[in-house]
Amino acid sequence: MNSFHKIIFLVVLSIASTITSSVASTSFADDKIVITHGDLGNSAFQLMAKPILEVAYSRIGKSVKFEKLPAERSLVYTNSGFSDGELARIAGLEEKYQNLTRISIPIAYDELSVYYKKPNLKVEGWSSLLPYNIGFVAGSKITEQKTEGMNVEMVSSATQGLNKVNLGRSDIFIGLKGIQCLIDKLKLTDIKVIDQPLEKLVMYHYVHKKHSQMARNLETVLRQMKESGEMDLLQKQSCQDFLDHCK
Repeated sequence: MNSFHKIIFLVVLSIASTITSSVASTSFADDKIVITHGDLGNSAFQLMAKPILEVAYSRIGKSVKFEKLPAERSLVYTNSGFSDGELARIAGLEEKYQNLTRISIPIAYDELSVYYKKPNLKVEGWSSLLPYNIGFVAGSKITEQKTEGMNVEMVSSATQGLNKVNLGRSDIFIGLKGIQCLIDKLKLTDIKVIDQPLEKLVMYHYVHKKHSQMARNLETVLRQMKESGEMDLLQKQSCQDFLDHCK
């Protein structure tokens, strides 16, 4: 092989190596699933959903990266295809966010509660909230639906919402059960919670519609995990981890 042919051979070999490396890199990237979730403060259901999805995705050959965003932005981000899925939300969001596919197996549970400082406050269901100034984190879809027509002010975080209640700028804050942990950490000792939950939540995983085959595979795995009792064990462990985290 003369010098000219040697040079051509080395150039071709270099290009082939670059292409192979690029393909391998793309293949690896395709195995990494980005799951976004809203910043909702201390969330039991998010803590519950993560290990379940890590196990389920691993069984279809995928690894998972979780990214936290403001709650509304997280949904828009996933619906636009910038991420692969939304961690866990209530059923029915696929009607508004039509690029999302809901996996029909529920993976997590939580409760919405009313937090308040105002004395003699009485709450008996959503309709009883009508007289009050209501705060909640933007992107909490069920709260948006249930308080439509009421005096509401959305906030960017649970901390902001609780501080507004503490300063008397809101009468109540509607948040998840785990908000009590945040209240304790912020030392907002005058803020109380209504004992009876306002709403019990059942949460589902969503994926972008570009992953239709993956969604079917994932649903099969999650159904198997539920039927075998494995999901229940992971949920119970997550609840214990959440309680330990609050201490």
